Amino acid sequence: QKTAYEIRPRDWSSDVCSSDLDTVLAAFGMTQRLQQFVMLGQMGVGQAAGVLVGQNLGAKKLARARATTWWALGQCFLMSGIVGGLIFLFPDKFLALFTHEEHLLEVAVPWMHIMVIGFMAFAAGNVFMQVFNTAGDTTTTMLTGIATIWLVQQPLARILSGSLETWDLFGLHLSIPGVEGLEIGRAHV
Repeated sequence: QKTAYEIRPRDWSSDVCSSDLDTVLAAFGMTQRLQQFVMLGQMGVGQAAGVLVGQNLGAKKLARARATTWWALGQCFLMSGIVGGLIFLFPDKFLALFTHEEHLLEVAVPWMHIMVIGFMAFAAGNVFMQVFNTAGDTTTTMLTGIATIWLVQQPLARILSGSLETWDLFGLHLSIPGVEGLEIGRAHV
């Protein structure tokens, strides 16, 4: 059985359908699909805000650029709060889109609860990253990505995934919202 640290990013869609997959990996794949669904909306709003920020910066209207970013952040918080609340209250209904197997749901439901806690941090991270990228500041995004992934997320996932025998992949899920929180702090500065 693989630990969380040994899992490499890849396309989980074919793996979730595979019959020889471990229950833990299948649950991980299902929760990632739902997380990606929520993040798609956040990235779209962030990218649209980035276009407006770029136009406003070009027109030397810094206050409008700042207001656009905060508006996008508010919209993403609202969307994440509503969707996250529904997923937190009814995780079985959302997971039923992927499976009805009881043993798989038992593993995936706690992950859904952990993942929902990070939705607000993901919203802020996605909006800020998309605004920076779309407005043309790719250096900030690159440096933030390198620092958060290699200096925080990877070590934190390694520590959390091995610290308790029952955590397995839970440590991976706990490390990602923590990294997004650090991105919020960096973007706020």
